[in-house]
Amino acid sequence: MIRAPQYWTSLPAGFPEAPKVLALRDEFGPLGPYVVIVLLAQATAQGYSRGEPRGGLVSGAWTLLAHLAGGDVPAVRAAVVRWAEMGEIKLDYDDARYAARFVEWERWHLAPKDPAEAQRKREERGRRATSA
Repeated sequence: MIRAPQYWTSLPAGFPEAPKVLALRDEFGPLGPYVVIVLLAQATAQGYSRGEPRGGLVSGAWTLLAHLAGGDVPAVRAAVVRWAEMGEIKLDYDDARYAARFVEWERWHLAPKDPAEAQRKREERGRRATSA
């Protein structure tokens, strides 16, 4: 059984249809978009493992990223480089390691506000006011 997640990051509902994601899929097959998802998850996990969010920074060995994404190192590296060329991440890398930063981390990291939250709060206040 998978352990319940401790930290979360947003994945937009339109992610599979986003033009840049479709371009990655066309170029790399399903590995392209999945590499982005793994990179996003790693950025979140690494941020919290150091005690506080690090603004979308992620780094590691290409071999580990390839293992997590289920691809070989050259294909995974090429997909990440392409994602950087699309302007979604800033990337420094060599043959063994990479360091990246999601350009608009807030877009990925913060969950959208729940549109029903304000209504629930009003109803809760109304119940408290009538029971007091």
